[in-house]
Amino acid sequence: MKYSAVATAALIAAVTVVAACASDVEDTRKRPTDRDVALEGDVQGPPDAASTNDVGADADRADTRPGDVHLTGDTDASTIHDTRVDDTSDEDTTPTPIPEGACPSGVLDASGTAWTGWANLQWPHTLTVAANTQSEPIFGQVWRAGHTDSPGQAAGWKAELLVGPLGAHPLQSPGCFRAFAASYNVDDGNNDEYQVRLTIERAGLYAMFFRYRPPGGKWFYADTAGGTTGTVEPDAGARLIVTAAPEAGRALVIATLNMMCRAGDWPRRRALIVDALDEARADLIGLQEDCLDPATNRSQASELRQALAERQGRGFDLLRQTTHQSTFDARSFDEGISALTAFPIDAQRILSLPYTHFHRRALAVDLTANGHPLRFYNTHFDHSSASYDKRTASAQLIVDDFASTTRRPIVVGDLNSSPTADAITTLSAALTDAWRHEHPQNPGHTFPTHELAVRLDYIFVPTPLAGMLEGTRLLDKRDGALHMSDHHGVATALAID
Repeated sequence: MKYSAVATAALIAAVTVVAACASDVEDTRKRPTDRDVALEGDVQGPPDAASTNDVGADADRADTRPGDVHLTGDTDASTIHDTRVDDTSDEDTTPTPIPEGACPSGVLDASGTAWTGWANLQWPHTLTVAANTQSEPIFGQVWRAGHTDSPGQAAGWKAELLVGPLGAHPLQSPGCFRAFAASYNVDDGNNDEYQVRLTIERAGLYAMFFRYRPPGGKWFYADTAGGTTGTVEPDAGARLIVTAAPEAGRALVIATLNMMCRAGDWPRRRALIVDALDEARADLIGLQEDCLDPATNRSQASELRQALAERQGRGFDLLRQTTHQSTFDARSFDEGISALTAFPIDAQRILSLPYTHFHRRALAVDLTANGHPLRFYNTHFDHSSASYDKRTASAQLIVDDFASTTRRPIVVGDLNSSPTADAITTLSAALTDAWRHEHPQNPGHTFPTHELAVRLDYIFVPTPLAGMLEGTRLLDKRDGALHMSDHHGVATALAID
């Protein structure tokens, strides 16, 4: 099978979500705790989305598997505000389908009078539950002076939990989310606390947000960070992981791209990159030269994640690491590397690599794809002519790292090395170069896009799995003279189903 067929025959996994009001559930809350995340070395488990440390803040999280989503209750796929579960229902498990693929257009319910207060999604920030198993309660809290201060539930208030593909924004793309009515739980100081349980039928990754509404008031949205604005950040939603047996018949698609930071017309280039990754239906994506927006501190990878979540109806876990400051178009940016994965991240390592002018890192992400335990590496080797030996040493450090795990290694990135360089031969001695395996007579040049001259961008797969490669291609979207980057991306399909 050729890769183009694989790309167009992406997995369509049906997902069914049912909600149960839990007004009589025992108060079993656990309070979230801050997690310190090291800049280097082992990091056990994924950081919270709302973390403010270097790795945690950049470790944007997300993933939802593709497919139909079915929710309990009176739902309307076109709008968030008509998707509430009836507060008086006991446990209605009749599914209502939501179209697969791209999120339907939605109309945000902006009715009501604005009000001031505070709200959050209290706990949990990350929740893992088996398919077809009711979750533990999900809690949120709200405060408004003169309303929630009194004992008991503030009269006439409503609270809802919003569930959608992790990475999507409930205010910008309301059609991606479905709302589940939450029940009043207890008073916590001056706050009213609400709770809800969910049962998910099929595996996937979701984002969760709360919203609250007094009689006659506007919806007030809240994430795990909590706040007084009534708005949320897409990377600060709680993370819902639903586990199930792996689906058969789905090739794993791996991609890598150097994004050229925010140089040039980034909004137009971003649209081309989203098109390329969407058409490839990439599941594991390594991104280099991923730069933060100086105004919002948001990464390019986070922007891509949101766009892909809304385009595909699934999300991605995201780990990012800043490496250094760079300058493009006379502007300075915090540049780094990122890994997007359509499978939950189990754990991650950040390796420090040799360098000449500024820090170089490698992300090592542990995940399970189609039932296969993998370690996914993404890196960007030093580029200077004086760093030839450092690139070779960097390759050896990665080889040494995966020698200590039973997980199958996949290595991607801009390696700043020609195919005959020692860095590449070091990796090739332990792994299989996907491009060379599939196109032995084609040089596969990836840089520079305006006059291709050299191959710098690679995907290496485990040699025992090389026979499962179903095709490797360049990602070379353009709009007239505008390329999506100064590098072509690379994508490969690996039939480990």
